[in-house]
Amino acid sequence: MAALLAAIEGRGLTVLARIDYAGGARAIGLELADEEVVVFGNPRAGTPLMAADPRGGIELPLRAGRLPRPAGAERRL
Repeated sequence: MAALLAAIEGRGLTVLARIDYAGGARAIGLELADEEVVVFGNPRAGTPLMAADPRGGIELPLRAGRLPRPAGAERRL
């Protein structure tokens, strides 16, 4: 996750939120594999898109996640 965050911030984007699904599950006594989503964007880029078509707000801001790999799965880049 650190590499993803560094890449986002290194491109001048703003991290708006980090959602830790596994942490939320642990908080109520349930188990969930590590899963986290980062919400990020850039108002200078997103605002003109949304001004041209407000439906763009459904897709913006952008999201990227760290999801668990199935057991035995290869890591692919």
